Amino acid sequence: MPFANRGLGPALLIAIALLAGLLLATSCKGGGNPTPGPSISPAASGNTPTPGPQKEATRERDGIRMTLKIDRENYGAADGVQLDLSVDNTRSDDVPFGSTDPGAAGIKLLLSSDLISDQPLLKLDDPALKSGVLRAGDNLERKTTWDKQLALDRSPVLAPPGRYVVNAEFPALPAGSTEPAKISASVTFDIEGTPPIAGPKDVLQAAVSNQDVNNWASGRNTTIFCAYSSRHLYYNGDTATKAVAETFELLYSNQVDIGQPICSIMTIGDAWRVLFASPSGAPPNRLSVFLDLHSGSVLRVEQGSSPSPGG
Repeated sequence: MPFANRGLGPALLIAIALLAGLLLATSCKGGGNPTPGPSISPAASGNTPTPGPQKEATRERDGIRMTLKIDRENYGAADGVQLDLSVDNTRSDDVPFGSTDPGAAGIKLLLSSDLISDQPLLKLDDPALKSGVLRAGDNLERKTTWDKQLALDRSPVLAPPGRYVVNAEFPALPAGSTEPAKISASVTFDIEGTPPIAGPKDVLQAAVSNQDVNNWASGRNTTIFCAYSSRHLYYNGDTATKAVAETFELLYSNQVDIGQPICSIMTIGDAWRVLFASPSGAPPNRLSVFLDLHSGSVLRVEQGSSPSPGG
């Protein structure tokens, strides 16, 4: 592949090998829960995958009980998703919560799907949720309704059919600890009846298969590394083979460092946009491919100055 012959030095190859070894070691290492301490133990996760929708999840650890509920398992095109989060302190003492980092969020509700990860459903700057003290015997409750809008980069879209997960997180602060002990619980549900949306991988494949993009890449590098920030994913697309695969952020960053072509996948109104950029090669240095949001078919290609990918 052209990229393999342009800038992958020995240091980067060693880094890739070490990263691959780390991933293999992680996948082979046996699990195990940390030993509970005398106060609030650090692991209380409710993220175990479920075979189907799950309307309610309760997690309790060291006297802190958190319950997350939704009102149904399936939602149609006109339905809002109603969520109810409740945290109870059944202990005889107060429990502070928040983060030792003043800039970090506190209690969170985060939505994830095939198109997005960790979309906040509660205000991250709400003072009552950012940090505080849950008094002995007290309850903290928040209700919210999600309007099924996915906050993709750069334009929101109506959530397509599929499975969605909402994870609630309560960061308790044990006495003497420098890190919060996070207690989490998740619910899952399905959305039906909304228009489908083409996936970012398919969108990139359609873009790198376009003849205008092929011509633009031919004087640069046929392998283009691409960022999809809404899910923190990275792809490489090859304009010669038309193949697209997931890759590592490390390789994307290296492509940026050595001035090779990159791209970014985003939504603009009711369309996908794949923005290609490269400081090398003949003008134009930027190329935008607009694709139908639902089918992923190419609508048009535009040349010229635009914000750089990811900017």
